[in-house]
Amino acid sequence: MTRIDKPTPAREWGIAFVFVLILGLLCVPVLARAAEGGARASCANNLKQMGLVFKMYSGEARSGELPPLSPWAYNWVPDVMRLIPDYLNPQGIVYLSCPGRGLLDPKETRPFCVDSTSYVYTRYPLISNIQAAAFRAAYDADPGAVHSGRPLNVKLPPEAQLPSSAVIAQSEIPLLWDRVPFDGERWSHRSPQGANVLFMDGHVEFQRIEDALFPITPLSGELFSEPPPRLPRECLF
Repeated sequence: MTRIDKPTPAREWGIAFVFVLILGLLCVPVLARAAEGGARASCANNLKQMGLVFKMYSGEARSGELPPLSPWAYNWVPDVMRLIPDYLNPQGIVYLSCPGRGLLDPKETRPFCVDSTSYVYTRYPLISNIQAAAFRAAYDADPGAVHSGRPLNVKLPPEAQLPSSAVIAQSEIPLLWDRVPFDGERWSHRSPQGANVLFMDGHVEFQRIEDALFPITPLSGELFSEPPPRLPRECLF
C-alpha cells in the first residue's frame, strides 16, 4: 500500500509565509501609487486654497496687485505677514507646505519663517524660461525691490518680448507651483515626476517634467532653488 505523507505544520506555515510575502510584494507598488496620488491631490488642494487667498488680496488691493514677495532674499513665497489674519489664518500656513515633501518642520509654522521649500511664487507674470532668467537677473541686482514695491528692471531679449497687441489669458500664466528640485532627485511627486501649477485664473494643473512646459523645467529648478532662502537667524533653530 502506498503511503501519502501529510504536510507537517512547519511546512504548511512555510508555504503560507511565502504566499503572504509574494502577495505583499505585489501590493507594494499599488499602495505606493495610491499614496503618491493622495499627496499630489493634497498639494493641488493647497494651491487652490492659496489661489483663493491671492484672489481676495488682489480684489481689495488698490491696483489689483498680488501679494508682495517674502522680505527675506531668495525666499520665493508671498509675504505671509501681509496675508495674516485678513486673508489667511495662522493655521492656513500649512497650505504653503506640500505633503509630498514630508512633515512640516515646527519652525516653519511661524509666519515669518515660512520658506520656499515646497512652492515657488515670484509675483511677476512669467510664462517662459527666458522671461524667468531675465527676472532672476534683475532680482539678483536688487533683491529687495519686489517686496518693497520698487519696479524691477527686467531686460528681456528680443525673442522673449511680446508684441504690444498680444493678450495672454490668465489660464496660461503660472502663479504658484511645486518647486522643481535643483538636483533632479527630491521631487514632491515622483511617479510620474512632475509638479502641480496654480494658474492666475485659479485652476491647478499637473505638469510632467518630460513635457518641458514652464515653469516645470530644469532651468526653473536652477533659477529658484539656489541660493537657499536667507531667513533670519531665529528661523534656523
